[in-house]
Amino acid sequence: MQVGIIILFLLVSELIVELLNIPLPGTIIGMILMTVLLLLGIVKLEWVEEGANLLMMVLGFLFVPIITSSFKSLYLIKDNFLVILFIIIVATIVVMGVTATVVQKINKYMDNKENSNGHK
Repeated sequence: MQVGIIILFLLVSELIVELLNIPLPGTIIGMILMTVLLLLGIVKLEWVEEGANLLMMVLGFLFVPIITSSFKSLYLIKDNFLVILFIIIVATIVVMGVTATVVQKINKYMDNKENSNGHK
């Protein structure tokens, strides 16, 4: 059921992208939509937490087709190895920085929310 809710968000976000012609992947719109609805309390964490954890456990298996198909393009990787390595390193640093910033902001928001609820 919980994975179904996550899939529903994916389908709705793909529909939003298609109808509004948004130049972003539906998965990004879905994550933004899920985050906003979680923060507003419209969607409860317990509705999707176990399903999200399950998907995280099998995430590695979802990359197997991508990795195996990349073997067909080894010559491209070999010819551009340093450029690809540089891009991977920079992208990893950027993703880690953005993730850390978002986590800090969410933690600060949640702490402020708990403190304001505790004083009432």
